[in-house]
Amino acid sequence: MKGQSMGRLKYMVVLLGLMSLGVASARQMTPVPDISQIGVRHEYKQVGDKPLYLYVQSPPASFTGDRPAVVFFHGGGWTSGSPAMFGQQGAYLASRGMVAVHVDYRLLHKDGNDPPGICAEDAKSAMRWVRSHAKELHIQPDKIAVAGGSAGGYLAATVTLVPGLNDPGDDLSISSKGNAMMLIMPVLDNSPEGYISGLPEKDKENIPINFVDAQTPPTVILSGADDPVAKPESLRKFQKLVQGAGGRCDLIFYPGQRHGFFRNEPYTTLTLKEMAHFLETIGYLMPSNEPVKLPELGSGAKPH
Repeated sequence: MKGQSMGRLKYMVVLLGLMSLGVASARQMTPVPDISQIGVRHEYKQVGDKPLYLYVQSPPASFTGDRPAVVFFHGGGWTSGSPAMFGQQGAYLASRGMVAVHVDYRLLHKDGNDPPGICAEDAKSAMRWVRSHAKELHIQPDKIAVAGGSAGGYLAATVTLVPGLNDPGDDLSISSKGNAMMLIMPVLDNSPEGYISGLPEKDKENIPINFVDAQTPPTVILSGADDPVAKPESLRKFQKLVQGAGGRCDLIFYPGQRHGFFRNEPYTTLTLKEMAHFLETIGYLMPSNEPVKLPELGSGAKPH
């Protein structure tokens, strides 16, 4: 049974990676920027002889004082993807006064049997690094939103909700939790209506939907109405649990859209618009009447 479970996980991880990258060819896919364009690189952790980096986009100098931040986790089924995936979104939010952080984390081997726990360990380490370096990054440590797409949505929710999956070397006195969550087609559930049903028994408990409580921060979920991976019924279940605990969870579906939809226009811009609106409502961004537009990297919010 263990071999069957792990084999199924391997299949599902690869499938999720392919689906998160495979979108309809009828629209123009928003290109992923080169990693060198998305901000100042910082080493947040070393695993063996492998350094792990995150990339910081700071707002223009006209924004003074400590600022709210957003930490992005890329998708790719835990086996692929680039921290530059949300580079343009981060540049836009930085242009409006936030600090945007993009995290690189260890990827699973496509032919391996590892659960995504090591990815979550790295994500938590990155959050703790950001919070512990808030002063030098000019970040308000109690205003750090987390965001991610697909497998990155799982990581954004996991660093905030799941109490386990900590790196043994981390300082656990520093919180890894996000103060708000922006989840795009996230993987949250291991029930029959969810997706991560191939996890080994020891890892099934580490699923975000199992830890919703009254402390769950304000959340917005953006997903395709026809997504076979981040299934609408699973996301509705998550929303109902958050609301039942007295929290806020906005859930927005895009009709006819499947997994990976946000990487195609007009949905890249539409989802960014919803993220910006959500951040305005929780006081992380000042309201603006200017239209939301994906910036060319190197203009607007320039790394410094």
